[in-house]
Amino acid sequence: MANFLNSVYLLLVLSLLNLSSGASIPEAYKMSKRGDKTFKMDFDVVKVAKNNTAGNNNGQSGGSTIPQTLINEGNTYTGYIYIGSDKQKAKVVIDTGSSDLWVSTTSTGGDFDPDSSSSLKNTGQKFEDAYGDRSSASGYWAKDSVTLSPNEKGVTGLQFGVADQSTAGNGILGIGLVGLESTTETGQGTYKNFPALLKDQGLIDKNAYSLYLNSKDAQTGTILFGGYDKAKYEGELVSLPFSGQKNSNSDNYRLDVTLDSVATDGDSGVSVNKPVNLDSGTTITLLPDDVVQYIGKALNADDNGNVDCDQPDKHLSFKFNGVSIKVPYSDLAFPGNFGGCSLAVQGPLQGELILGDNFLRHAYIVYDLDDKKISLAQVKYTSDSDIVNF
Repeated sequence: MANFLNSVYLLLVLSLLNLSSGASIPEAYKMSKRGDKTFKMDFDVVKVAKNNTAGNNNGQSGGSTIPQTLINEGNTYTGYIYIGSDKQKAKVVIDTGSSDLWVSTTSTGGDFDPDSSSSLKNTGQKFEDAYGDRSSASGYWAKDSVTLSPNEKGVTGLQFGVADQSTAGNGILGIGLVGLESTTETGQGTYKNFPALLKDQGLIDKNAYSLYLNSKDAQTGTILFGGYDKAKYEGELVSLPFSGQKNSNSDNYRLDVTLDSVATDGDSGVSVNKPVNLDSGTTITLLPDDVVQYIGKALNADDNGNVDCDQPDKHLSFKFNGVSIKVPYSDLAFPGNFGGCSLAVQGPLQGELILGDNFLRHAYIVYDLDDKKISLAQVKYTSDSDIVNF
């Protein structure tokens, strides 16, 4: 994930993590059972407009699917997990750009009290994560049970960080490949993270999930572990192989695909031909400087990146091999801190290119961590649902 300024069925309910003002979601919610192992959570949402990201410096069978509903309070998405023997409720950012789960302790203003879970085991190893916005979390590694609903079975023995020091909010649920785990940077090797353990313990058939962030003004969206929703996209899903960096511990550990080009309506566009990371933990989009200039010109940006807040009804096309995703100009501008709007596309951070939430809202995305591919289609905003297993 990158700095913002540079930037069985389970349903996971997500909302904006307000790192400074502590935005909250009311405790009351409705839970509707959709099958023996399927639950959907509907939350009331208090919207808080805030531009923020967290960023990690590291970088069909008859089986099971796990849905949970996303909540959008602006630009970043968070949800609730339940940890330990007493199923403590903890708020976490859902992040495809990292791979570790960690939560802050109650002693640091977080949600988790490790002393109250009789099943928690301290591994005796130090936990430390640092992010592109210069925030960090540290503490120790532990293992315990984690579920997405207090009334449902979850994974057991999941390794996660217990942060007794944090400047990065309450917690992050990283769901990327194990090669991006922070333990690979400290010589501790890899471990089965949350999506990998879901498969390993038989809760889903495949280490894969699909992401539906919904429209900019929507209060909810959905991530499905182990399945996808055929009602949420137009046309056919097109599969693209991972093209991210590699390390010695895992193949293609970044969830990257190759972006061929970017074009305005009626124009041939500008070539990119580079790997880009599809990262739900980043608010805006980071592209090569010449592409940023091309988009800025289309939106009439000035030399400081300021643009009109009221953009024309036009689209920018992000072209991949076999599929093109259209993003409206209105999602390429974001409100500034002192009035007006700024271009929501910026240059790369330490060479890293990212398609953030302002792109992801317009695509239906399947992350297949087993087969190391990502499938894309133009999103369809609808309350209809047609969920199938991988």
